[in-house]
Amino acid sequence: MDKFPIYLYINKRLMTAVQKKPQSNYMLVIQAHEGIDAKKLQELMLVTQHDKVFFANILHISPKTIDRYIKEDKKFNPTESEKMLKLEQVYDWGKEVFGNIESFNRWIEKPAYGLGYKVPKLLMQTHGGLDLVEDELIRIAYGALA
Repeated sequence: MDKFPIYLYINKRLMTAVQKKPQSNYMLVIQAHEGIDAKKLQELMLVTQHDKVFFANILHISPKTIDRYIKEDKKFNPTESEKMLKLEQVYDWGKEVFGNIESFNRWIEKPAYGLGYKVPKLLMQTHGGLDLVEDELIRIAYGALA
């Protein structure tokens, strides 16, 4: 009988995380449609400790295009902006789960059991892959490992 309340508590916490997701995704889409400027990308590079080559791979653009956007202080299109914002969410979860960015960056480089032994960094190149990595981080955070 003692395990039942804990199970409900875990489920309530998971439900809270799931319930917050649509609201944050709505805001993410609204922000993406406005476009994210190159300064935000520079902030993300510092926070994630990745260079423009990493972001070029994620955004499917060349590093030279990133340089040009930064030089001209240009905004990214909605699709690129959405990916950057989603990546920021994933990194927020990663920092919460692993305690720091360095540990999370090590985790994304190795095959993950809950992701079918796929490398999270490679999955993160698509919108669906970002969602899968975020979902895995939520499972790890709440102890619901696959």
